[in-house]
Amino acid sequence: MEASLPKDEAQRLEVLHRYELLDTSPEPAYDDVTFLASKVCQTPAAALSLVDARRQWFKSRIGLDMQELPRTWGFWSDTILQKDLLLIPDTHRDPRVKASPLVTASPPVRFYAGAPVVTPFGHAVGALGVIDHVPRTLVAEQRAALQALARQVVAHMELRRHVIELGAAVAQRDRAESRLRNGTNTFRSAMASIPATLFELDREGVIRWEQGRGIAALGRGSGNTVGRSVFDLYRDVPPMIESVRRALLGETQESILELAERSFEIGFAPQRDPDGSVTGVIGVAMDVTALRRYERRLELYQKDLEDLNAKLRERADLDGLTGLHNRRAFEERIEEEISRSARHGIPLSLLMLDVDHFKALNDTLGHTAGDRVLQALSDLLRDSARTMDFVSRYGGEEFAIILPHTGVEASHLMAERLRRVVESAPWPVRQVTVSLGIATLTPTITDARTLLESADRALYHSKQAGRNRVSHVADVLGKDAAGPEVAPE
Repeated sequence: MEASLPKDEAQRLEVLHRYELLDTSPEPAYDDVTFLASKVCQTPAAALSLVDARRQWFKSRIGLDMQELPRTWGFWSDTILQKDLLLIPDTHRDPRVKASPLVTASPPVRFYAGAPVVTPFGHAVGALGVIDHVPRTLVAEQRAALQALARQVVAHMELRRHVIELGAAVAQRDRAESRLRNGTNTFRSAMASIPATLFELDREGVIRWEQGRGIAALGRGSGNTVGRSVFDLYRDVPPMIESVRRALLGETQESILELAERSFEIGFAPQRDPDGSVTGVIGVAMDVTALRRYERRLELYQKDLEDLNAKLRERADLDGLTGLHNRRAFEERIEEEISRSARHGIPLSLLMLDVDHFKALNDTLGHTAGDRVLQALSDLLRDSARTMDFVSRYGGEEFAIILPHTGVEASHLMAERLRRVVESAPWPVRQVTVSLGIATLTPTITDARTLLESADRALYHSKQAGRNRVSHVADVLGKDAAGPEVAPE
């Protein structure tokens, strides 16, 4: 089967090859983008593909073994046909890709989302895509983040293209300077084609001759400046005057000159007679305005990327539906809090809560109504928790709240207050209640796994006892079995 081609295929391929990125080695800048795409979209695999004439070549990949795929296999090659995000929640239901070997493989690709990598010229040269082995979708923030990362890929590619072009200009300048050193007659014609100026000064700093763009290119004079003194032309530019003075004293000078909103790399070499006396100066000025501009732009791009990475890492710790911290963030935080509690001898409790009869609610009212309940409950928990508490969605309809500086009695009061807040809230469709279980660090409950299992056991007791109630593991097992809570020394 032939792959569908964009209308601008010939121009697109020309622009793609201009970046000189195909078949290059892995680079951290692109690997960072792929890693963040996988994390923020919570998928096991992601890849940045450049779509060539007959292949999809992966510049960066995570969770995929192959380096390239035939273009006819789709997904990334289909993405470049889109103006916006390509989202395929279930590949078995999409005629574009359901026959792809990636879909019929084991394990199969069942979900794909990809953002086209579109250059400033408007050509889609590749795509940043994420895949999963189960049907699913992305929330709005994940889709926006994937598109933002695709734009960062373009920024890196543009910087690469500018560096290539500037490298060619510098190489041309170097070849021209080499011809000057060898005394060839072709140097002057070469100088006229590049953004550089070559000039000779006599012992008094008067211009004997100039070649290339002329002194006027350095922001002074108009037309022929031969016969004029650089000390007159640049009297208001101390770095230029100082460099010429030192060159006339026999010192070779090199520096960057900021002049008339442009940047020049300048160099002066003294000319000597057979006795070694300085008779004049040869000067070279190369316009490096574009290079300096791109260096500054690179710094800005790098800062933007770092800011974006920080935001995406933050989003990777948030639950897409509720906006609370997710299970990954909870697991990191509980280890930190347990370590802090052990170091300083302060109490720590963990509260687990579960929505009562949530499955029946979903089955009766539908998953959309269930999602609204979870979102409203998350808002209640967030508003009711203390500043130091860590509220997270542990999974499904289950939530976990880390309670620092909180012992058995205080944690029970906190849990009971949350239970009453939920019970008395104005729920629009039907009454919602929660069951809660608590565990507190003790000499026998000292690590995250045991603390979590204890809180979960207390939660199970609340549900078995009739739901809409609070249980502490110390009450379930007996205070002697649970052990005394850890208290400050």
